[in-house]
Amino acid sequence: MKNRSIVKMDRSMLKTKSLRNEFWVEAIHTTIYTLNRCPIKVELNLTPKEAWSRYKPSVAHMKFFGCNAYAHVPKEKRKKLDDKNVKYIFIRYNTETRNYRLVDPQEKKVIISRVVVFDKSGIYQPE
Repeated sequence: MKNRSIVKMDRSMLKTKSLRNEFWVEAIHTTIYTLNRCPIKVELNLTPKEAWSRYKPSVAHMKFFGCNAYAHVPKEKRKKLDDKNVKYIFIRYNTETRNYRLVDPQEKKVIISRVVVFDKSGIYQPE
């Protein structure tokens, strides 16, 4: 796949979820991650990852780019009456640790978390 089509997919992902262009790098990483898990040739029925590593990758963990995500806040980082989950936007897979990269658009802070509940119902709406 050519670089232009990756950029078109990236632009489409950002516009569909009403995210600013500052997340373009995250969108490109998510696009490439997704494309490596999609079949490339119908007759071979192989994904690029499968052709390279000889095993079929799982897609059970994959989520929609830009969906609402609620990350768990550990006990050590919250007080007694604080919320146990914080609302973020899912922007990328962390391939080294099988975690998710999330962003808080108000604070412009990126976190990495494994304990996440996803809401795929729509565009991120700040509270």
